[in-house]
Amino acid sequence: MSETEQQNQQRSPLQSDRGTTSISSKIVEQIIERAVGDVEGIRVDNISSDVGQHEVAVDFKMKMEYGRNLSELTSQLRERIRGQVESMTGLRVKDQNVIVTDILFPNASGE
Repeated sequence: MSETEQQNQQRSPLQSDRGTTSISSKIVEQIIERAVGDVEGIRVDNISSDVGQHEVAVDFKMKMEYGRNLSELTSQLRERIRGQVESMTGLRVKDQNVIVTDILFPNASGE
């Protein structure tokens, strides 16, 4: 493999011959918020991310409706987060830490 090919493999998807693009954590967090916004059974508490040159790490805090399957919900969330962040930024999603902070119980009026 030539030296140029090795450099291109190591190059960030945010770098080109014309310059470097930077993506703030806030942008990644907005992408995530939109990606998971229509997932039933959760309420977003907090999203934080650490954006590097090649990859992103995400901490996602949420409340979950009582009676929902935690494993299915978190699997769906991780799939949506990975898909949207990777397709929109070109960065690999390295870690997705989902933290359930509370359970949402139905109120007395039946909602």
